[in-house]
Amino acid sequence: MSGSSGSQNSTVTNKTDIPSWLQEAAISNLGFANEVASKPYEQYGGQQVAGVTADQNTAYDWVRNNLSTGSNAITAAGNQISGSNLTNTAQSLLNPYLGAVETPALQALAKQGAISQNDLASKAAGAGAFGGTRFGVQAGVLGSETAAKAGELSANIRSQGWDKAVSTALTQANTQANIAKTAQDTGLSAASALSTAGYQQQQNEQANLSAALSDWQDAQNWGQQQLAIREGAVTATPYGGTTTSSQPINKGSGVASALGGALAGAAAGSTILPGWGTAAGALIGGVGSYLGSR
Repeated sequence: MSGSSGSQNSTVTNKTDIPSWLQEAAISNLGFANEVASKPYEQYGGQQVAGVTADQNTAYDWVRNNLSTGSNAITAAGNQISGSNLTNTAQSLLNPYLGAVETPALQALAKQGAISQNDLASKAAGAGAFGGTRFGVQAGVLGSETAAKAGELSANIRSQGWDKAVSTALTQANTQANIAKTAQDTGLSAASALSTAGYQQQQNEQANLSAALSDWQDAQNWGQQQLAIREGAVTATPYGGTTTSSQPINKGSGVASALGGALAGAAAGSTILPGWGTAAGALIGGVGSYLGSR
C-alpha cells in the first residue's frame, strides 16, 4: 500500500479598505497643516513690561534728593554742643536781660549795706565811740561782708544764667535733631506711600499688557487649534474595513490512516466482537487513505 503526504501553502493577504470620505478628510487636513506650517514667524510688536510710573519717579527723586538731609541736620545740631562749641553756643543763648536782673539786685544789696553802716555809726556816736578804732574795724567788717554778699549774689545770678544757657543749648540741639529726624521720617513715609500707589498703577498696566500679549498668542495659535480639532474629529470617527486571509491545507498519509484505523478498529472490536476489530480498522483506514489522496 502506498500513500503520499504534504501541505498546500497559500499567500495570506490582509487588505483594509479606507472609505473615500476619510481619504478626502485626510487630504484636506494635510493641506491645512501645510498652510499653518508655512505661516512665517511673527514677532510680537507690543510692549510687554510696564514702565515706572510718574508717582514712582517722584518718590525715587525725593529719596535721592533728601537721602542725607536728616543725618546732616542731626550732625549739625550735635556740633553746636560738642567741645568748645558748647561755650560759644551757650554764650549766644545767655539771657540778654541778665544785667537787668543783676544790677537792681546789687543796688538793693548796696543800699542795705549803707543802711547797716549808718546804724553802726549812729550806735557808735551814741556811745561816744564814733571814729574810734573799734568803730573803724566794725565798719570795715560790715563793708567787707556787704561786698562779699554782692559778689556772691552776682556769681549766683550769672551762674544761673549760664546753666540756663547751657541747658537751653542742649535742649535746642536735641530738639533740632528730633525735628530733622521727624521731618525725614515723615518724608520717607510719604515717599513710600507714593511709591506704593505708583506700584499699584504699574501692576494694573502690567495686567493690561499681559492680557494683550495673551490675546495675540491666542490669535497666533488659532490655526493649530483648528487643525487639532479637525484631526481629532477624523481619528475619533469609527469606520469599517475589509480583511481577507487564506489558510494552508494539509494532506495526510493513506498508510498511516489505514494503520490508525486498524488499531482503532481492533480496540473497538475487542470490546464489541472479538476478532472483528482489526478488519473494521482496516476498512476505516482504507476509506481514509482514499479520501486523503483525492
